[in-house]
Amino acid sequence: MNYINQLTSLRFVLAFWVLLHHYSVRNTNFEYSIISFGYVAVDFFFVLSGFVIARSYSYRHGFKFSTFIKKRFARVYPLHILFLVLYVLLYFFAELYIGGVKHPEKYNFESIWSNVFLVHAWGFENNLYFNFPSWSVSSEWFAYCFIFPLWIALSKRGLLFCFLMSILIILLCNFLTLILLNRELTRLTFDYSILRIIPEFFVGCFSYYSLFFLGGFGQRFLKLLCFFSLLSISYILSLDVNWHFLIIFFIGVFISSFSCINSGLVNSFFTNRYFVILGESSYSLYMMHMFFYSVYFNGLDFIFGSSDWTMIFWYVGVLLVVLFSVVLHRYLEIPLSKLLYKVIK
Repeated sequence: MNYINQLTSLRFVLAFWVLLHHYSVRNTNFEYSIISFGYVAVDFFFVLSGFVIARSYSYRHGFKFSTFIKKRFARVYPLHILFLVLYVLLYFFAELYIGGVKHPEKYNFESIWSNVFLVHAWGFENNLYFNFPSWSVSSEWFAYCFIFPLWIALSKRGLLFCFLMSILIILLCNFLTLILLNRELTRLTFDYSILRIIPEFFVGCFSYYSLFFLGGFGQRFLKLLCFFSLLSISYILSLDVNWHFLIIFFIGVFISSFSCINSGLVNSFFTNRYFVILGESSYSLYMMHMFFYSVYFNGLDFIFGSSDWTMIFWYVGVLLVVLFSVVLHRYLEIPLSKLLYKVIK
């Protein structure tokens, strides 16, 4: 079970990377650092999601789609709808008591229903509204509904077939993104991000299958493979944006090799009990961090003026949102997920 703990802790690293990426607009120290590539953490999330879902469901005897989709819905929906409601309440509170929200264009009430039904990243909207990180949850929902059942069917054709299909799907989705949308695949959000998650989820599923191959290699080789994959990702991100889709291959290599490391400092660090707790709270952190930003940083602007509060408040805010996410996970996320699943199963 150690490799599951490692991947759980990795989720916190990725969620925290996204948080720093979004919060860096308030701290210029991070403007030109690795934090500026925080959007890539979502690509890691999508590949990791495919890996974990494949591990959890691919080999279960008598896989039932209805049970699977109910469990995934109960897992992701409560926090999504909670923060959608909180953003609506925040909008009306600001309108009544402080003269309105800071960015009213982010509160498009015509998009409420697409958000409620988790389809707001399927190409129905023209911008990010309300709790905008939830676009990735909308993409995940698409993967649960359509991509994973397709993977279950295709995986019966064998490992080589799945590998070739993964390559084909990556190339096809990148081609469609460049030709039809004139966008970079790893930058899609509200604008058909389903094209972004399709190849990444597939690669994640295939990466789980590759464990049967990687398991025979020594720990030193696996650590070198992790390092090489991260180095390759860094290099690709320095190239022209049209080549950034190649990071998907190396994210898959990294996750599969990383999950096989079971000794040394890396393993000890990522299996630490407290780090695993942070990893378990990563979904809460991801879903709440921009709502916290809206209340905390905009509140500081309102009280002190947009540039009159010191950087110490920035670091305090980052610490607080991490602590709040642990509390949110334990006392709201888990109970609400259990309650919803009990209702719908």
